[in-house]
Amino acid sequence: MLPLVAKEFAGWTQVWAPAKVNLYLRVVGKRPDGYHELATHMLPLPVYDTILARMAPTLSLQCDDPTLPVDSTNLVMKAALLVSQRHAPDSGAEIALRKRIPHQAGMGGGSSDAAATLVCLNHLWNLGLGKNELASMALELGSDVPFFLGHGPAWCTGRGEDLTPLATPEAGLHLVVVKPSEGLSTKEIFARLKAKPMGAAWRADADAETGSDFNFKQAIAQSAQAVADTLRNDLEGPAVQLLPALANIRAELMAAGAQAVVMTGSGSAMVALAADATKAVSVGQRLMLARTPAGPVAVFVASTVPSNTD
Repeated sequence: MLPLVAKEFAGWTQVWAPAKVNLYLRVVGKRPDGYHELATHMLPLPVYDTILARMAPTLSLQCDDPTLPVDSTNLVMKAALLVSQRHAPDSGAEIALRKRIPHQAGMGGGSSDAAATLVCLNHLWNLGLGKNELASMALELGSDVPFFLGHGPAWCTGRGEDLTPLATPEAGLHLVVVKPSEGLSTKEIFARLKAKPMGAAWRADADAETGSDFNFKQAIAQSAQAVADTLRNDLEGPAVQLLPALANIRAELMAAGAQAVVMTGSGSAMVALAADATKAVSVGQRLMLARTPAGPVAVFVASTVPSNTD
């Protein structure tokens, strides 16, 4: 899934952009710059968008999802304009975005697309940009974007851009991701969050919370059951206030036999851990048939490959 790789395909340069899920997300506090300090685990998921690009006189974007903009408000176009203005002002490209990752899901589709665009245009325009320059531009585009330039599961701090590889259990993880049709706005979620400003009074509470981080990092290297006991997302409370049907999806997943459930990112997708691949398929099938207040849901079932930090 990671790292992102540019390949030639039928006259186009192509990069597959994977989704991600957060199995742990602690909001540390609100920074002086207005952003929120996070401690979170990100795991790439084998659900992909595709970025395609070929040489053209000017920059343009097309997308097979008519609900998404194709102007500079789309992160793909923002990434393309950034690369062009900084490193290739005389170059153009026709870019095509093929969407499979649902948006407003907390699955990182937009961030992954932006990272894939950086990699794609670096290859197409033969710029030879190194990892550091790509990572610098990625952070300008968004806090999650640098993760998708990495190599796999990671522990992320700061705004989410400080990455440390973090192994997953040798047996892998078996996940069921359920996305209701209604999405959630990250801005609205954080607006409802009562995060303490980062300062002297905040520090004692923050230090007390680091045990939770330690427990998760220990668990993620051990077993799925250990991970299940340490899942956390501080944004889930505000998300359920905005979309109460998430509580029903959680209940359906647990009733179907999930080991544990957590919301990913700022939602609205919920992630369930299953004991094995067969159980994950069973849970996924039940949710596809479930009648919840959220209405129809999209269901993704995936088993991760084992990872290490070597």
